[in-house]
Amino acid sequence: ITIDLSNMKNTFLLLLLLSLNIAVFAQQKAVNFKEGEVLIQLSKNVSITAFLAKFNEENETMPLIKLKRVTVPRLDMYLLDFDTKNTATTTVLEFLKEEPNILAAQLNYRLEMRDSIPNDPLFTDQWSLERIQAPDVWAFSTGGTSVDNDEIVVAVIDSGFDIEHEDLIDNVWQNTAEIPDNNTDDDNNNLVDDVAGWNYFENKPAHPITSHGTSVTGIVGAKGDNNKGVTGVNWDVKLMLFTARFSEEIAAAYGYILDQRILYNETNGAEGAFVVATNASLGISNIFCEEQPVWGEMYDPLGEAGIVSVAATTNDRNTNVDVSGDMPTSCESDYLISVTNSNMEEERRGGFGVTSIDLAAPGTGSTTVTPTGSNYNTNFGGTSAACPHVAGAVSLLFSLPCESFANLVKTQPAASALLMKQAIMEGVDPISEMNSETVTGGRLNLYNSAQFLHSYCVANDQERADNTFQENYIGAPNFIRIYAPDATGDQMLIDFSTMDFEPLQMAVYNSIGQLMYKDELKTNAFVSQTFELDVKSWATGAYFISILGIDKKVTGKFLKN
Repeated sequence: ITIDLSNMKNTFLLLLLLSLNIAVFAQQKAVNFKEGEVLIQLSKNVSITAFLAKFNEENETMPLIKLKRVTVPRLDMYLLDFDTKNTATTTVLEFLKEEPNILAAQLNYRLEMRDSIPNDPLFTDQWSLERIQAPDVWAFSTGGTSVDNDEIVVAVIDSGFDIEHEDLIDNVWQNTAEIPDNNTDDDNNNLVDDVAGWNYFENKPAHPITSHGTSVTGIVGAKGDNNKGVTGVNWDVKLMLFTARFSEEIAAAYGYILDQRILYNETNGAEGAFVVATNASLGISNIFCEEQPVWGEMYDPLGEAGIVSVAATTNDRNTNVDVSGDMPTSCESDYLISVTNSNMEEERRGGFGVTSIDLAAPGTGSTTVTPTGSNYNTNFGGTSAACPHVAGAVSLLFSLPCESFANLVKTQPAASALLMKQAIMEGVDPISEMNSETVTGGRLNLYNSAQFLHSYCVANDQERADNTFQENYIGAPNFIRIYAPDATGDQMLIDFSTMDFEPLQMAVYNSIGQLMYKDELKTNAFVSQTFELDVKSWATGAYFISILGIDKKVTGKFLKN
């Protein structure tokens, strides 16, 4: 660039523009990569050991480059590391790119956790979904099917539904064992044409169109990312619908649901329906479960089949359910989650009970669907709105990519339902006002519950060994296991699990306190995590490993012999 120094004003402006452009460019190009690491791919049949020895000998001005990990053996990809005290990572990268035996070289970029935001125009009004951190979980799954590709179903029992609504029609469950409108009981369950559940109130397949049931169902599973209206907690869940107005009718509906799930279990998914949750935004105030024993007895069989039942408590915020009773939230089943309502200010707006009510969920001022004509309601509320947030959360968690949980669902359905309830309970955000008013003292947080399952999944993907040592890391299943894969002891493998998705800081010291190795362990969601440590050059003896998480450190000892 040639600058005319006779015009200092123009020079100043030019320099200013150049600096601004450089700053903007730098901001646009800024990335987050691991300092001191480069990922390379070598030419076929080139020894990484020989290559590094030759490179280090010929480039004495460069830092000593070491092999950190064989990334993809089949494709000759390796992770290299080096000291960046006197040389920038990007400088080393450029030197490596000039090597004829290197086919590709790149920085080791940190991956982004990307929220998945639907294009539904009213999503911005759905404050409740942000509050429970649903978008953070949608980065892993938006629902629909399990890891085994089973269609996830939530059964909703309510006053009626608009099944033709533009935001519901694609997600309404279809009984494929029944031929529509042929006036025949094709699946031999004594109900004719029960294609979309059953209207027990009027004993017919068609449901009355009511705003309450339509709005409840929309919170669970309005179709997401279809550029229409709102999104449900679970974008693609299937909605099995039942109209009920009396306690006998809700018991009958639960019986239908139970039959479908048991049939699914017994046929390994070939028949029936993979119902994972029920939603009951209804009940009876001021009576205890023992006064409705037939209804109340349904929750344990449902749970034993693998179904989590979710129920709303009374809207009277002055009612202590433990004292006054409530149906069904006073029932003591281990498979039932009882829900009260909270508003944007985190204030409880429904009944309470330190024994009976498990948690709160956002309800007041919820934006959801309403019958065709009005289409959408921006002020639906009460425990009726809180409850489907939890049922939708349960169904979304069943879709997370965790093989060990999927195996539990198939082999021990009752245990999977109990674990899912535990994930919901353990994942709440503590709310001080509710500390002595609900079992958990908190409000639903879907992301926290996903973290709980993540920890379970990773821990259970690893084979436990006698030299495993464990810590209660933020209250979920966790472990760190250190072992040698062969008799030489040249490599140490470290299996690890953590409650959250954040990276861990690892350091290894020898017996006299000298730092031998330091690194960051990145967390991969819902999959096994193993770190390989090369200790071939280390002396025989004891070593100590320290791993630091967000608010806790775990330490352990291993021997190289």
